[in-house]
Amino acid sequence: MPNKNYIKGRRFEYKIRDYFKNRGYTVIRSAGSHSEIDLIAFNKTFCYILQLKNSQLSKNARLRLHSALAGHTGYKFMKPIILSKDWEEEIRRAI
Repeated sequence: MPNKNYIKGRRFEYKIRDYFKNRGYTVIRSAGSHSEIDLIAFNKTFCYILQLKNSQLSKNARLRLHSALAGHTGYKFMKPIILSKDWEEEIRRAI
């Protein structure tokens, strides 16, 4: 049986996945990959690379994650997004 943190994190990933799916994006979840990327959401125009944290992030942690994700943006239409507890506001600012 998965531990509570895994279940909580997976639930958060599903919530964000559903948010993007309901807006017409195709979403890929990299479950169990232990990489910086949790979800990739894309449509014909944009591709978002998502790192999800089910808690607030310190400024330093956010900068480290953003630097790690920035290496995955080889195309100009790709944008890394880091989401935490305040995900709805963070999505509005990012998209």
